[in-house]
Amino acid sequence: MAFWGMDLNQSDEFCEIYNEYMDLYDIGLEPAEITQQMLQKYQKEAIPHNAFFAIAKAGWSLGFRSESVFSRVNQIIDNRENIAYYRSLGFSEQDIKEREEKLFSFQALLQTPPKAPRKRKISACNRLKRLPKGTVSYYEADDGYYGFVVLDAVYEGRLLALTEKLSVVPKNIEDVLNATALTAIWLLLRKAPKGNHDIGIIKVQGDYNGRAGVYLCHPVSFGINFSFYLDECHQRGLLHFKDHKVHDLLDENNIPIEFYCEETAKEETRMVIDLMNNPASKIATNMIRHAINLEGFFH
Repeated sequence: MAFWGMDLNQSDEFCEIYNEYMDLYDIGLEPAEITQQMLQKYQKEAIPHNAFFAIAKAGWSLGFRSESVFSRVNQIIDNRENIAYYRSLGFSEQDIKEREEKLFSFQALLQTPPKAPRKRKISACNRLKRLPKGTVSYYEADDGYYGFVVLDAVYEGRLLALTEKLSVVPKNIEDVLNATALTAIWLLLRKAPKGNHDIGIIKVQGDYNGRAGVYLCHPVSFGINFSFYLDECHQRGLLHFKDHKVHDLLDENNIPIEFYCEETAKEETRMVIDLMNNPASKIATNMIRHAINLEGFFH
């Protein structure tokens, strides 16, 4: 964690969490929903002060206030928890005094509404941020409910770990993670479900690029199963996992590299593995050129 001053926004962690909150707002989520997701993600950290400060500041900027967050922020400041933490980091007493003044000013700021709440910023870039890596969600199909976790997000691609059909709506992250895994599939963002209901966000550490049947190359992508919609996914049964729960797929090694065209599966799998091992290889170059029909791409 890096600090370059005593102000709240002079912390890497504060800035990252605040920006993450605003990114989620700009792609269409509501402040109450974002606040819940962010708390689930960050409040269990050893020292979550910056998380509460950033969430409170972001909500305030949008004209929204979570009473639980507001109460916790006041507790951190009034009980001098953050001051004790900064002192433990070895800051000078002059720095500590300045930090305390900044915290009191922040506390006062939260007591007054913003003059002009920040408006949602819609852009092509923000649309690409929909369904960020780690999103836990579900959607309703004709025959039941299906939960999913976004295992990876690369440009317009989303790798979803999809549950078997659920008889009831999943109420929390654990309901999805503990469900039996049906398949894992890469989808273009525009093919991902629009009517999904986000439950929360988890940290996903794995690098899945190249797994579950397609390799993504920025800024283009290719692969047979990009053409599938989610409701087609469970009908086709592209990739079956025996005795796997969704949480098992948080280990990328449990998701094989596999293509689904029987006639070319072995050759395509070999090419993708070669591409992963040697991105500059001739076979990888030819594969990408053929996919996007652009001979000058690598020149």
